[in-house]
Amino acid sequence: MSDEELIDLATVRITEEQKQAIDDLVVACKNIIVDMTPVFNELFETVKAIAQSISDFANEIKSYPDKRVVYLCFYAKKERTRNKNINRVLRWSRQQKKRKEADRWTSTKI
Repeated sequence: MSDEELIDLATVRITEEQKQAIDDLVVACKNIIVDMTPVFNELFETVKAIAQSISDFANEIKSYPDKRVVYLCFYAKKERTRNKNINRVLRWSRQQKKRKEADRWTSTKI
């Protein structure tokens, strides 16, 4: 489009019906935003919890004492080997949590 055509389009008058339609559209968009805000907040909280769990698990894997097992969790050639090493890390992680729980109970004074 040429500049003259754009100027002509800009000077076209909007009818009252078109103004009313635009106002109705604005109101509808505001209502949608208001109605969707709680949904997005809940979705954000859920994704945040999932991301935190993944981050915690990654930190647990990094703290595993045998780095070869950690390497094999991700890069082993066979799926069976990867699963075996993942299970080793998970078992170790569960044992560490149980030990921390036991230490907490034994360190409390009555």
